Amino acid sequence: DDLEKIKNEIEFGIKRGAMALGFGIHYTPGASRWEIIECFRLVKKYNISAHVHMRYFGAQEVDGSMAALEEIIAVCVCTGATTHICHIHSTSLTATSKNLQLISEAYSNGINITTEYYPYTAGCSSIDSFIFDGNWREQLNIDYKDLQYVSTGERLTRETFEKYHQIGGSVIIYSIPEQAVDDCIKHPLAFMASDALKGHPRAAGSCARILGHYVRERNIISLMEAIKQMTLMPARQLESASSQMKKKGRISIDADADICVFDPRTIHDQATYEQPTIP
Repeated sequence: DDLEKIKNEIEFGIKRGAMALGFGIHYTPGASRWEIIECFRLVKKYNISAHVHMRYFGAQEVDGSMAALEEIIAVCVCTGATTHICHIHSTSLTATSKNLQLISEAYSNGINITTEYYPYTAGCSSIDSFIFDGNWREQLNIDYKDLQYVSTGERLTRETFEKYHQIGGSVIIYSIPEQAVDDCIKHPLAFMASDALKGHPRAAGSCARILGHYVRERNIISLMEAIKQMTLMPARQLESASSQMKKKGRISIDADADICVFDPRTIHDQATYEQPTIP
């Protein structure tokens, strides 16, 4: 059946060297929970990790991010799969601190789970994706004016949203509380990942923004912890899938010399939502 075909394709990719299996659950609402569980079993079988974009957004009680996180934690318990929750702050929004607490408690009870964030208060997605079907304004707690169409730079109205929703293209989503970013930066199981997409400054500016704005200017994380979040923690996440990752993200004998030299006194990001490609 279709599920077996899907599993065979996944196994083919894993055997050819894939180090993780990505789940865009919100983007594929047709995927059943059983299909997801079966795919998590493959993650466990091959000792890789599942990287999950959760099913729901927002802080609401029904069909919100907490319910989505509970789903993934339950699957982890059942299958024993190593799991990584993608950009927890942009899906959890005002529920970020609560969901980080759930992740901590799951980890302390033996679940191998981590998460990530990027240092911006706006997300990015395709305007024709399933994110913008149904009650997206309630889930994201935003309105049309909080969307910016990348190709033109314009903030949207209901009329322009409906127009571009049919055409497609990238859209900036101004929905993330600054406190959610701060909570993630301070969390021991969260590391920084740019989640880079064309048209968003996070692709070019994430690392410099952490080191300049959050380390030097705001002092909410130490320099060494920030570097660890960007190097060692991601490498460790993938070590079970590839022994080569044990040579990444650290400076030691026999490690790969992937070294970036910067001045912590001056480094800063220059990428903006209007000019997102400036390094």
